Amino acid sequence: MRKSIVYLVLALLVFPVTAQEFSVSQGVSYVPILQYINADYSTPVSDPAFGSNTSIAFDSKYVEASASFLYAGNYRDAKVFVKPQYALTDHLALISELSYEYSFIPSEHSPRHTYTNISEHDVVLNFGIELNENLFDIVDFKVSALAGYTPIYKDFRNISSVKFNFEADIYKYVSVYFSIESFQTPIGFANFNVLFVKNSYGINLHYAFNEHFTVFGDWQYYCAHPEKAWHFKNTIYNKAVGVVTIGVTYTF
Repeated sequence: MRKSIVYLVLALLVFPVTAQEFSVSQGVSYVPILQYINADYSTPVSDPAFGSNTSIAFDSKYVEASASFLYAGNYRDAKVFVKPQYALTDHLALISELSYEYSFIPSEHSPRHTYTNISEHDVVLNFGIELNENLFDIVDFKVSALAGYTPIYKDFRNISSVKFNFEADIYKYVSVYFSIESFQTPIGFANFNVLFVKNSYGINLHYAFNEHFTVFGDWQYYCAHPEKAWHFKNTIYNKAVGVVTIGVTYTF
């Protein structure tokens, strides 16, 4: 796993050579929602906390990438995202998404509950297509459908994933996204045991003073819940995270 993290970071450092835009963001975050429940823990719910949120990102014709680190209270969350893309037409592209997330909740984070440290590694690799369109010169939107392989997601190993995602930029001051992602394990030919589903959404308000400086306010939320289907064993996994961030972005 450590080697995988190193490879992701090295890739992120190499890609900016051909990037058209590179940005660095620094924000102050508030985490009002941080819940984690499974068979080993008794409903741990952490206390709301303020923290620091730092991220870097870049866009080019063939790849988008970002990396971020959030530290709020004693909660830590690190994400790396790489999205290669190849345009087939002006509105249709082949894409892939490689994402890695590490989250850590220490046992002393919420004294109201008794549980051990919670550490989670998630690696997801998806492939699919993306449709983009502009409506009345007001809204730029993207709709994507992907499927792929997940080598590790918390305690799960070698499972598959299916994802649908919607993004929209409105008047260039508002960005929103919604996604739903299902994780399964195969139990036969064209047959799967559905483990859990992850729902995500977010909204970002931003204003550019010039080509370099932008101020923003951001709300991101996701939750993961089990899907019973025809489980062979009782797998419990519930998680919810909500983060509010206000900050500034500098674009090169």
